Amino acid sequence: MFSKLHNIKDFGVFSNFSGRDLTDFRSFNLIYGWNYSGKTTLSRVFRSIELGELHTDFSTSSFRIDCDDGSQITEATTTPPIVRVFNEDFRNSNFQWNNENNIEPILLLGETNIANKEAFDKTQADLASTITDLTKLLEETEDIKSTISKSESKCGTLISKELGIPRFDKRHVQKIISEFNRTYPDLLSDEAFKTYKSTALSNDRKDNLQEITVRTPAFLSLSTKTSTILKKSVASSKMIDHLISNPRLSQWVEHGRELHQDKDECEFCGNPISKNRIEELNAHFSKEFENLKTETTELIAELENASISINGALYVKAGFYNELHDDWEASSVALNEALSTYNATVQSLKDALIRKLENPFETACPTSFENKTESLQVAIAQFNKIIEQNNQRSSAFQKSKDDAIEALKRHYCVEAMREIDRFNKDTRIFELEDLTKKKKVEKKKLDDEIQRLQALLSEATKGAETLNKTLEHFFGKNDIQITVNADDKYVLMRGTRQAKNLSEGEKTAICFAYFIVKLLENDNILSDTIVYIDDPISSLDANHLMNVHAFIKDTFYKFDKDATPKHQCLAKQLFISTHNYDFFHLVWEWMSGTKREQHGAYLIQRTDTEGLVCSNICDCPDSIKKYRSEYLFLFVQLANYIDSPSSDMQVIFNLGNMARRFVEGYFSFKYLNHTKIDDHINELVPDTMKAERVRKFMHFYSHSLKREGGLKLPDMSEAKAVLEIILEAIKVQDAIHYTALEEAK
Repeated sequence: MFSKLHNIKDFGVFSNFSGRDLTDFRSFNLIYGWNYSGKTTLSRVFRSIELGELHTDFSTSSFRIDCDDGSQITEATTTPPIVRVFNEDFRNSNFQWNNENNIEPILLLGETNIANKEAFDKTQADLASTITDLTKLLEETEDIKSTISKSESKCGTLISKELGIPRFDKRHVQKIISEFNRTYPDLLSDEAFKTYKSTALSNDRKDNLQEITVRTPAFLSLSTKTSTILKKSVASSKMIDHLISNPRLSQWVEHGRELHQDKDECEFCGNPISKNRIEELNAHFSKEFENLKTETTELIAELENASISINGALYVKAGFYNELHDDWEASSVALNEALSTYNATVQSLKDALIRKLENPFETACPTSFENKTESLQVAIAQFNKIIEQNNQRSSAFQKSKDDAIEALKRHYCVEAMREIDRFNKDTRIFELEDLTKKKKVEKKKLDDEIQRLQALLSEATKGAETLNKTLEHFFGKNDIQITVNADDKYVLMRGTRQAKNLSEGEKTAICFAYFIVKLLENDNILSDTIVYIDDPISSLDANHLMNVHAFIKDTFYKFDKDATPKHQCLAKQLFISTHNYDFFHLVWEWMSGTKREQHGAYLIQRTDTEGLVCSNICDCPDSIKKYRSEYLFLFVQLANYIDSPSSDMQVIFNLGNMARRFVEGYFSFKYLNHTKIDDHINELVPDTMKAERVRKFMHFYSHSLKREGGLKLPDMSEAKAVLEIILEAIKVQDAIHYTALEEAK
């Protein structure tokens, strides 16, 4: 068993390390260090012992490890103890994730026989032949399906273009073809195609028109009344002949009578008007005269309303479909003529009455007025028929258009499918798919037989079985399994498919399970093996933290109350290194539960020696082992530095990174999300100058671990001032939380 790491020289960040003051190694050894501190480099020292040669990057390096039996292990030792290392180099040498079927098998002890080998070879040959046949069937099927698919797509594009239907594709074509029920409908004739095409592309839908409705008066009654009035005459012995023979004078005098009521003088000449003259005029314009004029005036007003007008702007030619234009023209002419004739007849009645009104004393000769009402109604009815036809056409317009489009769709689909002999191709696909199913069944049987024979022949299969049990134990399910291919290589499978796109957690778990099983390869005895496990929890798979912890503990630790010692390390010696603070404490919980002489904890950190960055290993401080929370640990470190500033470069070097990690931790629970420093720093430190000072300090010095240039250390006073700003800001923003931190400190 290794007891002390004496020294390491020129091995990466370990330029000249001496372990003189380092506590001796125990059965259980836990090593903590941040990223880039040197954990992986230390694991490579142990792997150099396992492989019997130095790492290629450190060919001039040297090291010495003392053993509890007094022996020493160096880079030149030819017969070292059994060491197995799980680290980045192990993962890279055993797993190429871009080539998942190139995993070397774990060979546990097994047997083969000649008969099984001959059967295996023959079955493999049969399988190769079956796969060839299956490939041909699939290729032919795919070729036919491709031809059909291209034809359907081409047909869909044609329909979309010719009929102006947007987003019409092969899916719509397939639906139409499915309705054929494997029988081609007849193609449209050229004449029908032309008619349907015209209807389908037509967008000239006319608006519905209101039918013409007019109320014609009782013409016979009007003409009778007119004739009666024309025949009437005012008969009186006191009529003045001079006024009768002069109608204009009579009208003038009639109107003048109204102006001379109760007058003694003529308003025109100024001469006196005798009472006798007034009585003569009143006798001339008698009551009978007044009644006749009133009757005539009223009938004229009635005839004014008897005239009929139709708004021609509502019934223009453009409002009718082209095929109705000839009928529209004939009906329109007839309607206008009938309307004009009717209105002219009404006007003749009015004119006769107006003449009568001008000379009521004349008796007109009997007049015959022709009734044009019926001919007008006939003309209106004829025109309304054209309106009805037009409206019916508009109502049926969309349906006719839709029917035309559907007929054309079927026509185009029939053309396209006949061109490739579609239904015979479908029949061939059915035949090929049936043959393919049979070949797949045959292939499955051969695959199963090969696996059965392979299980008998391959020693790797036993390793795969053990590894699959380990993976199932780790994941709690058999989602990912390992099979053995014809070349005795491992293939990762997820169900029936080769596993691809594995998560980082799955990769780590598979690598680690592989490492654990490989510890037993070729009858290797775990109790004789020194095991070094480097960072089994990466930053990308922290969700597997509990699984990995439980897996390691179950594999390497056993408690037996009846044994001595009760706490047993199932390996000869166990080393675990990690950067994960939570994982460190999970492991430390059970390691520290063993006897004091059985466990040890160590810390790897970078230091500055003569201007060069290098790493150092020391006993793990109580502050790390004591605090289960990294957040609390960081607070203690920062608060202690404020209370007692140190010039120790090991302390100053980590201040920037520790401050950044602490503030990120505070922000994460304060704002309940994954928060960057810049997102909330101004909320924590409202003073913009102080906030910028804090931000710059954390960003600049927390990344110094990754810089290739010289080591950059913050000034002691600057570091103290910035840390005081941070802690004071948290105290102001959340006094209760800060008090809890102080009390836990």
